Amino acid sequence: MSYIGLLGNSVETGQIGNYKKVGNLAVTSEAYCDGSVWRLKLTSATLTDRINVDLSNLGNTQITSGMISAANCTALNTMKNDLISKSNSVTATFGGYYDEAAVIAHEEVHRGRTRFDHNALFTSYKTAIESFTIPLSTASNQSTARSILQGSAYNLELSNFNSESTLAFSFNASHLVSTDFINAQVDAVQHWITDINARLALCP
Repeated sequence: MSYIGLLGNSVETGQIGNYKKVGNLAVTSEAYCDGSVWRLKLTSATLTDRINVDLSNLGNTQITSGMISAANCTALNTMKNDLISKSNSVTATFGGYYDEAAVIAHEEVHRGRTRFDHNALFTSYKTAIESFTIPLSTASNQSTARSILQGSAYNLELSNFNSESTLAFSFNASHLVSTDFINAQVDAVQHWITDINARLALCP
């Protein structure tokens, strides 16, 4: 299964980031002759998901190199403390400085976990779809065979996958093993902290 990953800024109230599914699994398949039966072969399968980030939604300000260069010692300490405290929490807080890359890193943990579950679900789905057969005599050509094989059982399997996919998104929206999120966030902001520490070293 392949993925299309999108990035946007449509987040829910009270968030600075989220991870969403966009639509359902899109699949294509073709019929082929396998001895005395027709079978289906999945030829493509794509799921689109999206990470949304909007720091301003909770009043956070994107930190920049220019801000660090222009800040006095008090402001530098504020920036550093904000980055450290926010990156060490899985709960978004209102106001202060932060980094969009850290929010994306957080959402990428959700994405990685969900895609892992999706891949397992897809393996089962693909196995089921490709196990469907009809006698060779039932259809005179590939097109007819495909239409027959893509009947109610085919659609039920696709519906089941999409339902389980939605459950996977819901389950992986939680922050189980919060250290995974925190480690990703801390790594993302470390370069800012390094720059701030270099400036702070010049403070009286």
